[in-house]
Amino acid sequence: MNPRLIELYNEELEHLRGEAREFAAEYPSAAAMLALDKGRVEDPYVERLLEGVAFLAARTRLKLDSQYPVFTQQLLDVLFPGWLAPTPPACVLQLQPQLADDKLMGGPAVPRGAVVVGGVRGLPDLRCEFETCRAVQLFPLQLVDVQYLGARPERQGDPGWGRAEASLRLELELAGEGDLAQLDLDRLPVFVAIGEPHASQLMELIAGRCIAVGLSSDAAGRRDAHWLPGSTVRHIGFDEDEALLRMPVRGHAGFRVLREFAALPEKFRFFELQGLRPLLAKMSGRKLFIHLHVGANYAKLEGAVRANSLALFCTPAVNLRERGLDRCDISPGKTEYRVVADAHQARRLEVVQLLDVVGGGEGFERRFAPIFEVASSGRLATSSFYTQRRERRKLTQREIEAQRAWLQGDSLQGEMEGARAPAVGTELYIALAERGAGPQGRGLQYLSFRALVMDRETPRYLRNQPAAAHYEAVDSLPVQRIVAVVPPSEALDYAVDGFEPWTALSHLFVNYLSLIDGGSVRGADALRAVLTLYAPQRAHFLHRQAEGLLAVRTQAVTRRVPGGGPLGFARGLQLTLEMSERGFDGGSPFLLAAVIEHFLASHVAINSFVETRLEMKEWSEALRWRARLGRRPDA
Repeated sequence: MNPRLIELYNEELEHLRGEAREFAAEYPSAAAMLALDKGRVEDPYVERLLEGVAFLAARTRLKLDSQYPVFTQQLLDVLFPGWLAPTPPACVLQLQPQLADDKLMGGPAVPRGAVVVGGVRGLPDLRCEFETCRAVQLFPLQLVDVQYLGARPERQGDPGWGRAEASLRLELELAGEGDLAQLDLDRLPVFVAIGEPHASQLMELIAGRCIAVGLSSDAAGRRDAHWLPGSTVRHIGFDEDEALLRMPVRGHAGFRVLREFAALPEKFRFFELQGLRPLLAKMSGRKLFIHLHVGANYAKLEGAVRANSLALFCTPAVNLRERGLDRCDISPGKTEYRVVADAHQARRLEVVQLLDVVGGGEGFERRFAPIFEVASSGRLATSSFYTQRRERRKLTQREIEAQRAWLQGDSLQGEMEGARAPAVGTELYIALAERGAGPQGRGLQYLSFRALVMDRETPRYLRNQPAAAHYEAVDSLPVQRIVAVVPPSEALDYAVDGFEPWTALSHLFVNYLSLIDGGSVRGADALRAVLTLYAPQRAHFLHRQAEGLLAVRTQAVTRRVPGGGPLGFARGLQLTLEMSERGFDGGSPFLLAAVIEHFLASHVAINSFVETRLEMKEWSEALRWRARLGRRPDA
């Protein structure tokens, strides 16, 4: 029972009694027939009548109030499809290759979307599937050593020597037989596996302040190193082919990046060394040394960086699988239907996103389109469509008792601290409509679904018991072992975290122009508001980091159009983000600033650009990103 019902009932009853007093004062003869006095109701039957009307009015008000979140959900579903969907658990997996495999010299690729099954030793029923989010090329290479040299490089002949403040040295060793010149390696992605605050500092130096990249081998020595410009180091993890989440066609790429950062910030701790193949072809030997000269120095990194601070052959992975769902029978008296992934695992599996809804009857089938697709196509008069809403899942009595035992510390599985409390999650309901055929069409007998589904429970065990977790590939891969260098994150769900959908309507006035209007402080307020929209209560780190954003300054600039092609110039926007160390726990704001930079580019029109700068009081020089063309269509 909703506790607001008694409050509304008392309000309505007091209102009716007040109306009765006014009626008795205005029409005493008529009031006397109802035994209404100016101060009280004498007739008990009339009193019960007023109480019954008050109860019905309270129920009506409660029903109307409960429909407001449904209305805002429907509005958000049209404007920002998929925004209220839960964010599934995600992790970072390392695919350790079989070093003795001769085919590794050619760099065989594990494609994006490869399925990895995670489980817990001793609990065979606890298994869930992860999909890799980027393609990984495997090579017979081992990262033997990583050193951070917090001083200017020794050799004055090195490129960038005059500007370099520190250097990072990676030592890689070739396993098996072969030579570096035979290695078909052009791009080398590297994951920064060290913990915070050092991870964000390393990413800032490597992806944001790299001046030169040198390659040498044990056969030639450093004096014969081959050098590349610092621009060959690329910060990766933002592109569509590396996405954790599958956004609907009308989904916003900038909002996807923010949501992924809130769910798994480690996804953006990857950098890639490019253009290596021509240099490796000139080398011999079995050891490869990579020297990264950087333009700043964090003294604490010198004693913290070790061989396991970086990792090769890593990829983000997400607990999200496409599958067919249980069929749903149509009942004439129902207006909406619960979508169940699997009736036998209803408490464990949760529907994240509907991909296809088909209704059928005697000799026909009809596809139902989501409301946002119908509204955008202009074919509402002839289309069948559905609307959807989410609500917090109601726990069973057994789950309530388990939750109570967990809160009291009386669990039989005390070693699995975080996995004892039942996962709440949400339930998905859909309602059908068809123009000219009533709320759910003529002759419909059943609904069938295809959807993206996540596991509510198993990733929590994998996260809280990493020593007992194991991962294995479904397909045959040249992989010896799969390790979670970052364990599965917790699923984020706005409905579970008490999020009010109407607050998300502030998206309607969020664009880069709102950062210009009102000065630097109001621009920072607008940007913080957007960041906190993507930070449910359990993503508290993003709330803290958003507080470190002090000001956003803007300036119209003219620059050469980025990219290749004929020489051209365009007007764009230069945004300067002023941040403080507050909220970053001694780390660097580089990762958050990089996410904001991509987010802003998605709000700029394709015929313009955005150029982002990051300033901190503790820095002597601002960090700059190259001008990025806008990705928002003009129409």
